[in-house]
Amino acid sequence: GDITWGEIYGIQPFGNQLIKVNLTGQDIRDILNQQWQKDITRMLQISGIQYTWDANKPNGEKVTSIRLTNGEEIIPSKTYSVVANAFLASGGDGFVSFKNGKD
Repeated sequence: GDITWGEIYGIQPFGNQLIKVNLTGQDIRDILNQQWQKDITRMLQISGIQYTWDANKPNGEKVTSIRLTNGEEIIPSKTYSVVANAFLASGGDGFVSFKNGKD
């Protein structure tokens, strides 16, 4: 459907541009695992994938599975197109694996 400027501003209020990068499945797993950092949890708002995680696993190893919404498993060596705001794409908030992205 139609998207209004107000709706866009509501999800991107800081003026960040959206950046499309190509990441490996392993990069995506690493990014998801970077949500749990020492004494801080920053949960990403995602779409297009589904993942499960285990709170009992150590930081960096919590994500147990990642699938596209069609059920296809994310393959570590395969490349996927990902869109994120410029802040995250530059490794902001500790999501350093975004910097592995290729244009």
